[in-house]
Amino acid sequence: MRKEKTLLCSDSDRTATIEQLGDHVANGRLTMAEYDDRAAMALCARTTRDLSASLDFLPTKTRPPLTLFQRFTDARSNLAFFSGWMSMSLMTTVIWGLMSIHHGHVIWFWPSFIIIPWAVLLLVRTLTGTLKPPPRWYYGSKPYDWT
Repeated sequence: MRKEKTLLCSDSDRTATIEQLGDHVANGRLTMAEYDDRAAMALCARTTRDLSASLDFLPTKTRPPLTLFQRFTDARSNLAFFSGWMSMSLMTTVIWGLMSIHHGHVIWFWPSFIIIPWAVLLLVRTLTGTLKPPPRWYYGSKPYDWT
């Protein structure tokens, strides 16, 4: 028989569990009396096993993995990050052009040291799916509420 490893839980673990219980109350899975019992159990929990016991018989929220197509089609986030990059690129290129006019000849294109690394970062974050919109863009109370 294999022993399951239990860890001591932190205050943030307890708080997250109580927030999950609150979501279940809001969705009608728990009554207030059940919520009170389970929240008290979560607050008194010492280990992660004790903490997970307060979430017994409740579904867990898991976000389905995004496909490569879904990563590219999250228009709100990609547009926001891309528009910031594009406005910065345009602004530095205009400054470079004005400096070239001022000097009377074309100077080396220094905005490339800003534009290219930022573009690579945006591309990598878009491909790996770590590019997410800021919290103010979420329509619900929590991001990616899949209930």
